[in-house]
Amino acid sequence: MPGPERFVGQRRTALFDEQRPRLLGIAYRMLGALSEAEAVLDDSRERWSAGYPTELQDPQTALTTLVTRAAMDRLRHLHAGRPGYAGSWLPEPVPCRSRDDEPMSIELLAAMERLSPLERAAYVLRVTLARPYPEVATVLGRRPPAVRQLVRRARVHLGDAATRDPADATRHAVVVRRLAAACRSLSVAALAEVLGPDVVLLSDDGRSAVVRARPVVGRDRVARSIVAVLRRLPRSALADVEVFNGATGVVLRVGHDPVCALGVRVGTANVASVLLVAGPRKLTALSARAAPTAIV
Repeated sequence: MPGPERFVGQRRTALFDEQRPRLLGIAYRMLGALSEAEAVLDDSRERWSAGYPTELQDPQTALTTLVTRAAMDRLRHLHAGRPGYAGSWLPEPVPCRSRDDEPMSIELLAAMERLSPLERAAYVLRVTLARPYPEVATVLGRRPPAVRQLVRRARVHLGDAATRDPADATRHAVVVRRLAAACRSLSVAALAEVLGPDVVLLSDDGRSAVVRARPVVGRDRVARSIVAVLRRLPRSALADVEVFNGATGVVLRVGHDPVCALGVRVGTANVASVLLVAGPRKLTALSARAAPTAIV
């Protein structure tokens, strides 16, 4: 007959699984990569089920502490391995049902790469998830005034990315549909008509041969760069409008498999910035064959 320790372990595991969407949301916002976030949760689940201490915290805060600190450690490891990374490191897009089901915008996640792991944790918990300062302080092992300072520093490092208002949903959707049509045409002129004069392109395919290593600025240069990437994709790739990370963007697929995604920020009437993510490893979450992932 199972002993009491086994029943305790089963209850702890059940609690972790119940909280998994919330915890995955924390880990994804911390890491910008769903695959890394899921790995953090798998390790954290084992530690939690084995008896991670909760004496000084309620179980929900203890779970937040466990996952947040594990994600911080993983982020430090990832940052150490990125000095030679080719191109801009961009987040993995995550599908969502609507603009209200928002794990965090691609642009803001990319900007958060400027933050230290501690600053990022403070910003995610306090600003993005609206947790009270005393709770964030407990999770991070800091005093509330220190957490306030971390959040202030994070806002400074993020700059406009932290305060920029999103475009009206209708205007955003109209511009993205124009962008998708221009991508289908493979026409530099058609793309240039959709782009703003000072548009910025950041690209990431996890390799070195396809995308540019530095940001591209200006309507004509960005249009030519996007067309160059699209022409290297399989000829059967089709561009369509999809929702990921809380906003509509453009996803190109070969059959059901995603091969390229364009996250877009819309200005007054045109595209102000494009974050282009290519390569199967970066696009796993957008695969039609992938099981839907719940993120809170």
